[in-house]
Amino acid sequence: MPISFSHGSILSIYQHLDRSLLSSQIESIVYTLILIFVMLAFQLRSLVGGLIGLAPILLTLLLTFGIMGFTGIPLDIATVLVGAIALGIGIDYSIHFNMRFKTYFRSEPTVLGALDRTLETTGVAIITNALTVTMGFVTLCFASLVPLQRFGILIALTMIISGGGAITLLPATILLTKERFMGRR
Repeated sequence: MPISFSHGSILSIYQHLDRSLLSSQIESIVYTLILIFVMLAFQLRSLVGGLIGLAPILLTLLLTFGIMGFTGIPLDIATVLVGAIALGIGIDYSIHFNMRFKTYFRSEPTVLGALDRTLETTGVAIITNALTVTMGFVTLCFASLVPLQRFGILIALTMIISGGGAITLLPATILLTKERFMGRR
């Protein structure tokens, strides 16, 4: 029985880990986006509504990973969590905004009136939540481990982008679609 040997080193282990992290990250984000779309479309009873709900989430992912690439922040054990957290934050804001808008849209005579009421209530709550959680994660910038510092910065950035997208991109896309997906009483 022949015996074979292969060269192994910590570098080859890290290369394999990097490839696994990247493929796992992409696969999980794609599956999660599909599930989020299905859930939003079902909840809003509209395919267009599902797509609109995805808009701020996609914006958050694109900007966060774009900034990571532009600044040279690597995808590592800590930063790989950013995508999953961005999805969780984004869906939360999107559901809150869309459902509150849908509620107000049934009783308000105009789309702008419903959007104003939504921004005055849920919009303020989204901003408050985003800023509060951002401040909590900014404290990780003082950690002694660089991956934790990067993680804190990226999550803080994700909170700001996601909250901002929810209160700007959602109303804009709702106005552009002429609110057909929300229905009337």
